[in-house]
Amino acid sequence: MADRQPTFMFYSGSLDCAPGLGQCEYIHPMDHAKYADLAQIPNWRQKLSNFYRSPFELDGHTWNSVEHYFHANKTSNGDDYFQFTSEGQLGNQYGATIKRAGRNIIMTKEALIAWDNGKSKEVLFKAQTAKFEQNEEPMCALLLTSGALLTHRASPRSRIVVEHDLMRLRDEW
Repeated sequence: MADRQPTFMFYSGSLDCAPGLGQCEYIHPMDHAKYADLAQIPNWRQKLSNFYRSPFELDGHTWNSVEHYFHANKTSNGDDYFQFTSEGQLGNQYGATIKRAGRNIIMTKEALIAWDNGKSKEVLFKAQTAKFEQNEEPMCALLLTSGALLTHRASPRSRIVVEHDLMRLRDEW
């Protein structure tokens, strides 16, 4: 029987513990040394989260997190868009507050169809790329997960999601 792939789970409230010791994680005992450098980055799991505060420039604005940029791109209203930038009303809010604000955006039927048919994935990947390219510590954390399956869970009761786009980003660098 083949060994399981190393697996790491992250979310915005992840505990700061060694790789393989987090919730729903696995590392073969022989592979712990491979992730020793990752263990030295404080809160490395949180740094992978879209909620993590790591400002980046994109589309002529500064965004404090991937979550800010993601939800701003749901709106066609310039004022609503701007409120998610670092200079806007929601710029210094984080996590669930931004997610809630984004869920309250009313999209036209056409915009919602486009969002559901791939635009949301494109926007998310664009923001994640900018975040990691422009922030050294999150980038190091991502690269040091090399070879591991990256998973995410939004809450303790939500389903586990494999983060294919983050692994693709990591593997391209």
